[in-house]
Amino acid sequence: MIKKLMFVLLVMVLLTAGTVFSMADDPVNPSDNKSGWSDMPVTNNTDEGLYIDEYSSETVIDQYSGVFFDEESQAGGVYLAEGEIKLVKDEDSTNIQDYKLTATMMDTVELSDGDSIIVMIFVKTEDTYKLLTIPKNLTSTWLRWYKIRLPYTGKDNPNHVRVVAFQKSQWKSLELGVNLEVTDLSEIIENGNKNFNFRGSLKNCNDTIKQVGNILH
Repeated sequence: MIKKLMFVLLVMVLLTAGTVFSMADDPVNPSDNKSGWSDMPVTNNTDEGLYIDEYSSETVIDQYSGVFFDEESQAGGVYLAEGEIKLVKDEDSTNIQDYKLTATMMDTVELSDGDSIIVMIFVKTEDTYKLLTIPKNLTSTWLRWYKIRLPYTGKDNPNHVRVVAFQKSQWKSLELGVNLEVTDLSEIIENGNKNFNFRGSLKNCNDTIKQVGNILH
């Protein structure tokens, strides 16, 4: 009787674990929004840094969209070290579309208290750009934990990612190559993220249950 009760409890645990895993591997992603760059992720005030008069990410993008999204806009080495701006696979995620942006602030950059370098990441979608996630404030040498999820575009169609960086206190008078930099990156995702296979999960659970059942008997 005790063996049968243990067997039933084990079945319930395995089925519950499979369901929780499928939910955990499908995080909400701002880039799933199909309405374009103007529908920005909700601004996280804790990520805005200290207060800068009248500053908001939405205002900056509206004011400088002509520069931010111009195909000819290219200027590096203003705030972020050239060659150190990279997209790397997020090894902590099982979703192959998840990446991290790494960057290093140049040694020549000097920031006053409360100021920061704003880093924004956009991805090109058809004829416009979309903000991938909440902009980051860079106040130290290394840019940490800037995670993004790139759209799946196929192995023959790389993602075109644009990194924009500027000094927050100077947002009212940004000039490309002076206090604003724009860097383009590209990344190919060869296989789309695999959806959770419920039937396969049940098969795996059933195989495990049979093995446990044989052991109990």
